[in-house]
Amino acid sequence: MKQRTPWILLTMAPLLGCGDVASDLVDTEPETSEAADEVTVGQASATSCSTSAVSGLSAQIIAEGNCIAPGAYASLPSRPNLVVAGGAVNLRMQQPARDALVAALDTYPATTLAVTSMLRTPAQQLLLYEWYLDGVCGIGLAAPPGASNHETGLAIDTSSYGAWINRLGSFGFAWLGSADPVHFDYVGAGAVDDKSLGVLAFQRLWNRNRPGDAIAEDGSFGNQTRARMLAAPAEGFPVGAVCGDDCQAVFSDICQSPFRADIEWLAAQGITSGCGNGQFCPADLVTREQMAGFLATALGLPPSNQDFFVDDDASVFEGSIDAIAAAGITSGCAQAPPRFCPETTVTRGQMAAFLANALNLAPANADTFVDDDGSPFEAAIEAIYAAGITSGCAANPPRFCPNQSLTREQMASFLRRAFDV
Repeated sequence: MKQRTPWILLTMAPLLGCGDVASDLVDTEPETSEAADEVTVGQASATSCSTSAVSGLSAQIIAEGNCIAPGAYASLPSRPNLVVAGGAVNLRMQQPARDALVAALDTYPATTLAVTSMLRTPAQQLLLYEWYLDGVCGIGLAAPPGASNHETGLAIDTSSYGAWINRLGSFGFAWLGSADPVHFDYVGAGAVDDKSLGVLAFQRLWNRNRPGDAIAEDGSFGNQTRARMLAAPAEGFPVGAVCGDDCQAVFSDICQSPFRADIEWLAAQGITSGCGNGQFCPADLVTREQMAGFLATALGLPPSNQDFFVDDDASVFEGSIDAIAAAGITSGCAQAPPRFCPETTVTRGQMAAFLANALNLAPANADTFVDDDGSPFEAAIEAIYAAGITSGCAANPPRFCPNQSLTREQMASFLRRAFDV
């Protein structure tokens, strides 16, 4: 029996997707770490009962996965009715699933969604599988890496499933039923059922850092990959994600983005310095405070001595928020008391209003899109269309998708069209 230090046990629901472990043709001993005090995944498995033990490696796998398939592991923005009710939960999903979940949360703001599990990396899944095989840590069933629905970025477990069965169902999520009542899978538009991406991401990370002990990059979790993952540093490799072997982009995670040129233009103009660690986080949703930062910087607005809102004191963008308020670009999200809602995500309709106000665009007497009638932002939408800033989200019939959330890479495109004159 393995001896473990008293780490906090991660609460787990029954795990899905059990399957046979794929076998590699040849197995060899993995290359050992040069750092004597480096904790490996195998050692973490033997001494802990929390998937947070591999948080560093998991972060690298997520970043590498987003390099391979941008938006595969998109982060979930905060919401008042979204709470984490478990241990090491990665609040990430495939971008279409993430957007559908955000829409569901915003549609039912009075109903709390308590998340116990969401995205799981193959390193985290390997810990669960090892504990299941050893009969420890209270894990009664677990799939091997590359076989769990939670590795797809489509799955979510919630302890408040009863209140969400119909609510999530109307946004493309399928409830698994009484066999696993906490579990939902997104099966709506844009869903990609791929359990191999995380494994492939790990294989690329291993080969980048251990070129003398390279393994096949095939996304299959066989004996060779299992041995290397157990030997991998739990806190991550010295060299992390690389997006594109020959890519010289200003941010490491935009090489595959269709908006790369727009993002690099923003960086060249000093409008953005990214989201940290040399990345831009292109698939993340834009928040209202980030929007304020973009606009205040693009317009070169002077700081304001007035504190307009009561809810932005802790925001790093407070200066930008007050600046755009002083310029008449925003009046906030609510009055009595005046609030800005800095962490709320921006919809395409709201973006139109921000840009129309920022550029002082004249109203346009037209009705270009079929889906913005009744929107409080219809005039602003028509104004930015007339200014050539948008052509909508779809044609035949022409639509603008005013209620759809906006990603950072999409925002880069809008900002360039607005300010590159």
